Amino acid sequence: DPPALRERLRLTLPEYMVPALFVRHPRLPVTANGKVDRAALRSVEGGAAATGEHTPPTTPAERELARIWGEVLGAERVGTEANFFDLGGDSILALRVIGLARAAGLDIGVADLFRARTLGGLARLAGNGTAPAPPGPRYEPFSMIDAERAARLPGDVVDAYPLTMLQTGMLHEMLADPRRGAYHNVTDLRITVPEGFDRDAFQAAVDAVVREHDILRTSVDLVSRGEPLQLVHRSARLPVGYTDLRGLPRERQREVMRRFVDSEFERRFDLTAPPLVRLHLHHLTDHELRFTITDCHVVLDGWSLTSLLADLLDLHRRAVAHGQPPRLPAAPRFAEYVALERAALRDEESARHWTSVLDTLRPIAFTRRGEPVGDGPVVHEVRRSYRDLAEPIGRLARESGVPRRTVLLTAFHHLMTLFAEHDGHEGHEGGAGEVIGHSVGVAVNGRPEVEGADRMRGLFLNTVPFGVPRPRGTRRDHLRAVFAAEQEMLPHRRFPLAAMTGLRPGTANPVQTVFNFVNFHRLPGDTWDESLEIARTAFPLLVNASVDGFSIDIDPQFVAPETAEQLADLYIELLRTMVSEPDAPVTPPA
Repeated sequence: DPPALRERLRLTLPEYMVPALFVRHPRLPVTANGKVDRAALRSVEGGAAATGEHTPPTTPAERELARIWGEVLGAERVGTEANFFDLGGDSILALRVIGLARAAGLDIGVADLFRARTLGGLARLAGNGTAPAPPGPRYEPFSMIDAERAARLPGDVVDAYPLTMLQTGMLHEMLADPRRGAYHNVTDLRITVPEGFDRDAFQAAVDAVVREHDILRTSVDLVSRGEPLQLVHRSARLPVGYTDLRGLPRERQREVMRRFVDSEFERRFDLTAPPLVRLHLHHLTDHELRFTITDCHVVLDGWSLTSLLADLLDLHRRAVAHGQPPRLPAAPRFAEYVALERAALRDEESARHWTSVLDTLRPIAFTRRGEPVGDGPVVHEVRRSYRDLAEPIGRLARESGVPRRTVLLTAFHHLMTLFAEHDGHEGHEGGAGEVIGHSVGVAVNGRPEVEGADRMRGLFLNTVPFGVPRPRGTRRDHLRAVFAAEQEMLPHRRFPLAAMTGLRPGTANPVQTVFNFVNFHRLPGDTWDESLEIARTAFPLLVNASVDGFSIDIDPQFVAPETAEQLADLYIELLRTMVSEPDAPVTPPA
């Protein structure tokens, strides 16, 4: 079963190492010297392609999409019945597909891909592909501010534009209570360098990345008259700190790194001095290091941060091999996303969509606990692994024609619905419409649908209220209902959460519990081994789910730590029942 093999390999390998084709051989061909004959292997035609039944593409649109899917998903012989999600597709890979498709003249979007799912279905939506898709408006520097203000900016500023509403909200919380450290993130990860480590090559790689990405040369102007701006500077220096711990016992190394991570959390950024990122390496052995990234969340989301690390490792590897790092391919600028959000704010159809959601779905809400929380941590974290369920979850997703994320989101939504009903939230009134179910917050990605969007770096996240009616059918029915609701939400995903409160004045925050799925294709699984992380969230409850585990971060002022532990256990139990009996009626676990 090639899809199952690919799914299992994705649990431990980065995407580029997962085979595109599986071929059964009775024995490996060998040379006269007894070594594997790689030339003979390459000459064997694949007897089993990743896509199962193969109906070859025939129309121009089908052939173009088959080429693009093969490039992005690493699959050969992509037929018209191939399902994007069966082949490992997700929202980031969807952006790559759509960007390349539009560049090739196919006028389609991410929502079309999620709706069609198969290559043939997407090709029918794309038409013949004989004319290029209409280009979006070209962004010009300083075009989002008035000329008078632009003229007063320092000479080294090459662009300036407003903050997104999420950035503005984050900065407000950061400055309101600096002690809490909201959105000041410290992440420590394991990296291996088989090629050997070269400090000069690594610094050169960092310099190349900073030159390419505007967001790494960005400061924040909160003091000038007018709305706050982010300023892109012509240049910025990001020196890489370095500590050589080779020769020290492992326990001593861990102690040094733990102290360093704690000290980094206490060092706040000067928002006027780019970059709003710091990097440090602890050298443990000749080929193993710990990489500490301290960032102001205002400038980087999780995908951007891990992609930054992957870029640096790739550039370092090539610099060691060739003497200097190559240039990164050009990427669209973060300003283009800012322009898209401002357009979304003017979109009346999106405003109507979210008004309907707020009227018909009741948000999961928390009240401040009466008992004091003392001097404990600002955030309590619970971590769980479901590695034993990772393969069955992937299989259920494939069989149901949905992404893995949808399986995890469905279980989380069901979990929080059960929690709300048990906690007595049934009597809350809705808005103008009939209340049909509960809503949770879902973190969504709003990157532009253009070629190179996956190479952009910045903060492209929005959190939106999301839900479906209380499930009445089978677990698979519930799963498909959630996927359908995701498709309906996609065209409106960039309408900012902060603006939704204005759609129903006088109501509480529509989101207090958030689900976030992370799948960092470009990093091997052991990158996260023994990882250290300090991050603060503004939501009472946040779930970060990945392929093989999850964490629940709660604010003890609103959620008791023992409640978080119980929710974590119940979440795994719900996933277990979903994969073991997907066609059984939805019922609470015993």
